[in-house]
Amino acid sequence: KTLGKEHKGVILFHKPRNVVATLSDPEGRPCISDYLTNRFRSYYPVGRLDWETTGLLVLTNDGEMAQMLAHPKFGFERTYQVRVEGNPPNSALDKIERGVKLSDGLIAGRVRVTAKEDNTTWLEITVSEGKNRVIRRLMDKIGFPVVKLRRIKHGPFKLGKLQTGAVRRLTQKEYINARRKVMDAIQERV
Repeated sequence: KTLGKEHKGVILFHKPRNVVATLSDPEGRPCISDYLTNRFRSYYPVGRLDWETTGLLVLTNDGEMAQMLAHPKFGFERTYQVRVEGNPPNSALDKIERGVKLSDGLIAGRVRVTAKEDNTTWLEITVSEGKNRVIRRLMDKIGFPVVKLRRIKHGPFKLGKLQTGAVRRLTQKEYINARRKVMDAIQERV
């Protein structure tokens, strides 16, 4: 039987908590591949989410697009819903807007308060770099540790109503449109 060339595409995955954002784990912990059928074994994650973080993880077999989405020089934004301890004053949130110096550089982002509950606050934070545990480190640095963290957007891709642990493959039309948005954004930045 002759195997045809596999079409390029994108999968959106709602990563649950306590799942490693890799395709295999030498320690035997649950990982992304536990949620993929054999049909999608050639797809790999664009970036990572830490063990405790939930939300949108983009997987693709389009290497060029993956590189563009992940590389810091292209600045594709990532948006997170963040629940933090306490009620950060405007001065703390202004620090995020201006930039906070972390061990690996200055990180700035857009932030807005979306809700306050007892002694916690829900924020929406958008950053343009996908550094390791960046939101957790940012919030620790300004004194408001993260209680819960979920990525809801990465570049042109949105989590939407995708249920935790669910996988959705974009249609070919959706993939072509998303790829065009990524490539057009890069052309604008060059």
